[in-house]
This record gives sequence, C-alpha cells and structure tokens, in this order.
Amino acid sequence: MYSSGILPYDIGAVTYNWKITMHLYEDVDPDILSDAVQEASTRYPYFKKRLIKVEESYEIVDNDLPIVVYDNTNELRAMNHESNNYHLISVGYSGKSIDFAVSHMLAGACGLTEWVRTILYLYLSKKHGVELQVNGIMLPGDEIPEDERQFITRDIVNEVIPNQDMKRLLPLCLGLIALVLARALSNYVRSITLERVSQNVTYDLRTGLYEHLQEL
Repeated sequence: MYSSGILPYDIGAVTYNWKITMHLYEDVDPDILSDAVQEASTRYPYFKKRLIKVEESYEIVDNDLPIVVYDNTNELRAMNHESNNYHLISVGYSGKSIDFAVSHMLAGACGLTEWVRTILYLYLSKKHGVELQVNGIMLPGDEIPEDERQFITRDIVNEVIPNQDMKRLLPLCLGLIALVLARALSNYVRSITLERVSQNVTYDLRTGLYEHLQEL
C-alpha cells in the first residue's frame, strides 16, 4: 500500500517536495533497506546530487556520500543538510512504513515513483531471498537512456534562473506540465484497463460457477 503527496514544510535547508509512503505488512529491516537504497543509486546516479551556492546563484553538483537511511519515528530530516549527507533525496522508515522523498530540483512524482519501485524490488528480493518478477522495473546494470538523464528542472535551476533566460523558462515549464499530465493519463488508462480485466475475470468465474451448479 502507498500514499503520496507534497510535504508542506521546510526544516531549514531544502523543503521535501514530493513524498511517497509505502506501507508494508511487516516491520522494515533497516540494514536490508540501506543495502537496497545504495544499490539502487547505481541505477539512478543522477539522484546523488547536492545544492551549493556559487556567488549569487545555486548549482546542483554530484554528491558521492552514501544515502542516509534513518529511523524517522520522531523526526524528518531536511534535504541538503548535514544530517542527510547533503542529499536532495530522503529515505526514512518507521515500523512497517517507508518514506521516500525527492526535491523538485531533481525530479517530479514520475521520477520518484520509478526510484521507489526499484528500491522496493531490491529490498523485497533481498529480505525474502526470492527473485521477483521485474515487470518493467528499472534495475542496476540496465542501460540508462540518454533522454532519462536530461532533467528539465536541472536546466531551470542551473541555467535559466541564474541567467534570467525567460525565453527558455516558459517552454521548460510547459514541458514539465506535459510530462506530469502524460504520466497521469498513462496511470489512468492503466488503472481502467486493469479494472476492466479484473471485472471480466470475475464475471467469467461467476458465470462458470453458476453453469456448473445448474448441471448438478
């Protein structure tokens, strides 16, 4: 099970912008989760970033420090902060829940979702010692397409805003909106399709059972 949304607060560094909470059926193993997160980072190297100030502007640069996986029962750590190894992503756990968050400077809800899917696949595979079905999940060792590395938000932060290039700002913002709408439409179509298949299967089972009972 999962819930998602925007976290509406700032803890002195960078606000968590997109957050997904996964609710499992058993307590989280922090050591296995940490291993899964570090392994997943090899598939998403462009998520290992930090924000630095250069004169009067800000830049997103590489961050080679390990991603911190922490118990967030009593706290939520700020991004780009020492307690989080200055990362712009966050992974916390509490009981049976895992919280994933990413700054909008790196990705939107779509990018966060793919990262979470990879981590959960690795975590559950390691925890239960089984090889799960991939079903389109991006895994370490997969080739990273060049277009996947191109972040619209990174261009906005590193180039458009510092250079006050308003001519590029509007197309990039429209591109972001288009990506979000496209993903939302894709999810809607997928949910409708799955629901229709589920209903058809249920109908066939009920019909078959009814016909079998009539023959008794």
